[in-house]
Amino acid sequence: MLTLPIINHQSISIIREANGQLKYEELPMNINQSLVNKICDYVNNENYTLLDLQNLVIQNGFIREYTSEYAHLFAYQDSYIDINKHVKINILTEDENYRSNPKYKSEKYLKQLNQTQKESFAKDVLRGLYAAAYRRVTLDIKIDSSIRLLSTESIGWDTFAWNITEDIDVLVKTNFCYGSASYLNVAIKYKDCLLTPLSDYITYYYARAESFIKCTRRYIPARENWKKLIMFVIQFSNMITSSPDDFIQNWLIDEFRSMISGLNDFYQNTDFYLKSIRPIKEEKYLKVYNVDAFSNYSSNITEEERGFNFVAEKLSGALLFVKNIFELTLYNDELLSYIKEVVNINNTILPTLNSKIESIEYEVNKLKDIYNKEKTQLDKIEKQKSYWDKKAEFFLTKEERRKKDKFDYKESLEHFKVLFPKYQEIISLYQEQIKRYNSISAEYHGRSSFLSSLQKCKERIVNANNSYNNITIPCVSTIK
Repeated sequence: MLTLPIINHQSISIIREANGQLKYEELPMNINQSLVNKICDYVNNENYTLLDLQNLVIQNGFIREYTSEYAHLFAYQDSYIDINKHVKINILTEDENYRSNPKYKSEKYLKQLNQTQKESFAKDVLRGLYAAAYRRVTLDIKIDSSIRLLSTESIGWDTFAWNITEDIDVLVKTNFCYGSASYLNVAIKYKDCLLTPLSDYITYYYARAESFIKCTRRYIPARENWKKLIMFVIQFSNMITSSPDDFIQNWLIDEFRSMISGLNDFYQNTDFYLKSIRPIKEEKYLKVYNVDAFSNYSSNITEEERGFNFVAEKLSGALLFVKNIFELTLYNDELLSYIKEVVNINNTILPTLNSKIESIEYEVNKLKDIYNKEKTQLDKIEKQKSYWDKKAEFFLTKEERRKKDKFDYKESLEHFKVLFPKYQEIISLYQEQIKRYNSISAEYHGRSSFLSSLQKCKERIVNANNSYNNITIPCVSTIK
C-alpha cells in the first residue's frame, strides 16, 4: 500500500512576518495531484501491471531524469538512501518486462513481484515529481522577503540560517536519512547569544552538557514535527519581540533558577539520582560512556567514584550554558548574580576535584609503566612469532606442492608443531601475553579517559572563576 505524507509533499510549512508579528502558514505545492492519485491507484490495484503504470506516467509527460537530493517518500530516520543528484528512471519494454518475470514461478510469487516492481517504480517517479514541485516553491520563497523560515527536505547534514528579526536568528540543523544518526534540531540566537534549555539539562540528568549546548530544542526527525518546531520558533520569537525585558525576567531567569535548584539537588542528593545505575559488583570498574551520539570512548570508574563523577560532570557542564548567555548580562545585572551562583556551586567541589585528579594521575602513571612493559614484551614475542609463522608458511607451501590433492592444511600444521615444538611454545606465550596486554591496555586507557574527563571539569571551573568572579555590571533596565 502506497501512502503519502502531507508536509513537504502537499505543502511546505513556513514562518511569515506580517506587521512585526510572525505567523504559521502552509504553502501548497504546485503538483499534478490527479497524476499522483492515479499512480497511487495503479500501485494499490493488483489488476494494473508495471507496464500499465509506466504507460500512465509516459502519457502524462513525466521527465525520466531528475535530482534526488531530497528525502521525499522516505522517512527521515531511514538509511542507505540513494543521494545521487542525477537519476534516470528505467522504462522497460513489454519484451524486457516479459523476460524479467520468470514464468515458472507461482501466480502468487508473480503478483508479489509485480507489486514490488510497481512500488519501486512509483517511488522513483513520485520522488521526481515532488522534488520538482518542492524546488519550484522554494525558488518563489527566496524572492519573498516576508518569509522567515521553511520546512526543509535535504538528505544528509545541513544547517539553514534564518534571520527572524533584527535581534533573533534561527539555525535549523538537520541530518535526514542516516538512521539512528538522523536529527532535527533548532537553535535560537538572541543578540548573538545562543538560548539553551537550562531546565532541560536538569530534567535529563544523565545527559551531558555537550549534548544540549548546541541547540535550543531537539525534535524526533519526522515530517509531522516541522509544525511543532516552527510554532515553537514563532511563540519564542514573538515573546522576545513583544517584551524583551519580560523575556529575560520571566523565561531566562526562571530557567536559571530551575538549573541552580537542580544543581544543588544533584550535589546534595547524588545517591537518589544514581539509583538507576546497576553496577556489576564483581567487576572492578563501571563503564561510563559519553552521551554524545558521535563519541564512542568510555571511561573506567569505580563504584566509589561514580557519584563524584556524576556531580563533577553535571556541575561543571552547567558552566557551558553560562558562557552562551553571558553577553545578556549587559541588559540585566540580575543574570550576573545567577552566573556567579553557578560558579560558586562548582567551587564547592574544586578541592575534592583537585585531590581526585592528583590521585588518579599517580595511578595512571603507574598503569602507564606497566602498560609500556607489557607492550614491549608483546612486541618481542610478536617478532619471534613472525619468524616461526614464516617458517610454518614455507613448510606448508612445500607440503601442498608435494601432496597436491591429498594436502590437508590442519593436519600439516599439526605435523609442523610436532617437528618444531618451539612454535607451539611461542604461540602459547603470544596468546597469554595478548591477554595481559589487552587487560592492562583497557585499564590504562579507561582510567586515562576518566582522568581527562575530570581535568576537563576542572578546566571549566578555573576558566569560569577567571572570567566571571571579578566582573560587576550596572543594571540596564531596557533593551535597545
